[in-house]
Amino acid sequence: MLRRTLIALLPVFLGFSACTTVTPPIPLATLGGPETVAPGEGELTLAGGGGFVNLENRDPDDGAGFGGRFAYGIGEDLDIGADVLWVDRGDFNAYFGAKIFGRTMLAENVRLEAGLGMIDDSDLDALGGDIGLTFGSTKDETINFYASPRYAFSIGYEDGELFSGSVSDVADVPEVPNTHTLLLSLGAQLELHPRYQLLLEAGHGYIFASSGDIDAVPLYYLALATRIDLFGSKE
Repeated sequence: MLRRTLIALLPVFLGFSACTTVTPPIPLATLGGPETVAPGEGELTLAGGGGFVNLENRDPDDGAGFGGRFAYGIGEDLDIGADVLWVDRGDFNAYFGAKIFGRTMLAENVRLEAGLGMIDDSDLDALGGDIGLTFGSTKDETINFYASPRYAFSIGYEDGELFSGSVSDVADVPEVPNTHTLLLSLGAQLELHPRYQLLLEAGHGYIFASSGDIDAVPLYYLALATRIDLFGSKE
């Protein structure tokens, strides 16, 4: 089965920087409850929307972006996949982030997930990773709820250094600090039809710089999504 999820008004997965003072995280959106993709099945997600971070004593930094996800089930309660994200931050600045991930269900209502990725920003480059738990109901109810606490790290490099093949010196100066991100996402899934669901997801978190004089930077997002089973296997 190949499942296509078409996302409307989805924020940018918190993946853009507020300038060179904050190294952004890799894509972090949860997009659904704790179930994994069944063995031999695939899931394709397309996304678009906006979000923002709020720098102290500065105007909030926002952007509009588009992203995608592909996940494939490789075993019972185990899948792998990849996320990509592009964001237009305005003033000819852009962000591109990508990661690969693996997810496994620890129990009927708990999923463990982790990913590694990269960032190519107009102001900087970065490598990063994340780990998270997703809790939620998996019963075939009209409405199911889920929550996902997550931690991510980003290692900043001077613009062009990471992808030029010269990465001997990590850019840990205040202009490109390494960062840690804590995020909590909450969501609900409304089943309108066995083949069609609506998802509402919101998140709030903080980005912490490991160097420099930057305080914790708040970040926010809100997502509205549709999910369609193309082959009708749930009917």
